[in-house]
Amino acid sequence: MERYKLIKEVEDGTFGCVWRAINKRSSEVVAIKKLKKKFYSWEDCVNLREVKSLQKMNNPNIVKLKEVIREHDILYFVFEDMDCNLYQLMKDREKPFAEAQLRKWYSQVFQGLAYMHQQGCFHRDLKPENLLVTKDIINKLMFAFEDVTTNKQGPGVSCLLYELNPRACLSIKYRP
Repeated sequence: MERYKLIKEVEDGTFGCVWRAINKRSSEVVAIKKLKKKFYSWEDCVNLREVKSLQKMNNPNIVKLKEVIREHDILYFVFEDMDCNLYQLMKDREKPFAEAQLRKWYSQVFQGLAYMHQQGCFHRDLKPENLLVTKDIINKLMFAFEDVTTNKQGPGVSCLLYELNPRACLSIKYRP
């Protein structure tokens, strides 16, 4: 983590916190997720389904994992940086999104999901907070997905899919 300078905390969630950071060598801005769970070996880290799945994803509509770092039993994921998520964009909006913009967003989300499915993965927590945005354009799915090719839980595993409701996007104010 020495080559990154943390700028500010972006989000603090159940499983970890996300920081915006700068790569000291390249000056590239990135997002770093620090997991709360301790990892006592590198093997534990690289065998995580999430890590294996993210490493095989290469699509413009899925957030790019740049690096995995384990330091002092703490695991960090380094991602490309995005401006915000869809919920943040929607929550204080005064006017509805244009239908053409919504169609473009849906197309990007579906292209990302189709790619995941082709890779044997599915998204398990599709919601506005996991749709990342840059310059008012959704173009990345965040990584809450399941690799069905390595799922040891068997059939019947629950899949949390949240509908991106067009009425919520077209309404004046969105409140969950």
